[in-house]
Amino acid sequence: METKFTRVLWLINELETKGFIKVKEAADELGVCPRTIRRYIHEIEGAGFPLYRDETRKVWKFVQGFSLRMYPLNDEEITFLIISQKISQKLGYPKKKQVLKLIERFADSHKDDVPIMIHFPEVASNTGDKKVYNLVQDAIRSRRSLDICYITRSRNKETCRRVDPYGLVFSDGFWYLVGKCHLRDEIRIFALDAIKRIERSVYSFNYPDDFDLEDFFSSSFGIYTGEERKVIIRFYEPVAKHILRRNFHRSQKNEIQPDGSVISTFQVQGLEEIKRWLYRWIPDFQVLEPESLVQEICSDMKALVKTLKCPTGD
Repeated sequence: METKFTRVLWLINELETKGFIKVKEAADELGVCPRTIRRYIHEIEGAGFPLYRDETRKVWKFVQGFSLRMYPLNDEEITFLIISQKISQKLGYPKKKQVLKLIERFADSHKDDVPIMIHFPEVASNTGDKKVYNLVQDAIRSRRSLDICYITRSRNKETCRRVDPYGLVFSDGFWYLVGKCHLRDEIRIFALDAIKRIERSVYSFNYPDDFDLEDFFSSSFGIYTGEERKVIIRFYEPVAKHILRRNFHRSQKNEIQPDGSVISTFQVQGLEEIKRWLYRWIPDFQVLEPESLVQEICSDMKALVKTLKCPTGD
């Protein structure tokens, strides 16, 4: 979803590549009013970019001879841009690719100043059909409901429903739509690549005052939500030291034990994603609570032993 940040970057990119900005054209392109574009232009000026208004052509331009490659950046700004470049390359935004090009232009001109490497899992970003992404984004902005037909992962069954789109979320290489599902009368999460048909509904909706996208996922261990549960795990060496290096969830609380192990407590929505996260640390952990998670892991391990045809002796 477009933000003020991406709109301002788009304007700066237009100034650099096209050479000028026409307020009305920019407003139409970004879906905002001309007054907002003028405010953005003044903020760009305030950030130190040398702009002037060509009264003859009624456009805004950089002063003659200025280039983004000449723009002075301090160490923190250079680091931020290089990190933004590397993260943006993984997000796979299907719209406004010139924003990414702008970040790359800044970062590439300073990459020798601050050598930085950020490792990501080699998972290609999947937005599904780019038309789906764009339609969802436009519907969120215009507060228009969507009629979608969706393939559920659990049952591999197609169902059609009306959804009020509240926001887009990127997680683990995939984009998701979050919104009110009128079929289930509750907020649901839909992977964009699983949406097989989509069109704008004749209905509009009001964004709920009490809904916040970040709060909605605040207790989730990933993208999926569910009943909030308390999870207690004991981690043994050598994993225990790694667990202490960072928090893997905002609710995480660690207690170091006399034997060097660490007991970590979490408050999470649903158990599936924290269960899969725990599999990274096999065999150096023990689930203390809840018992249902213990049983799920035992069931998975029995199935794995059978699949791998592991020896079952002592």
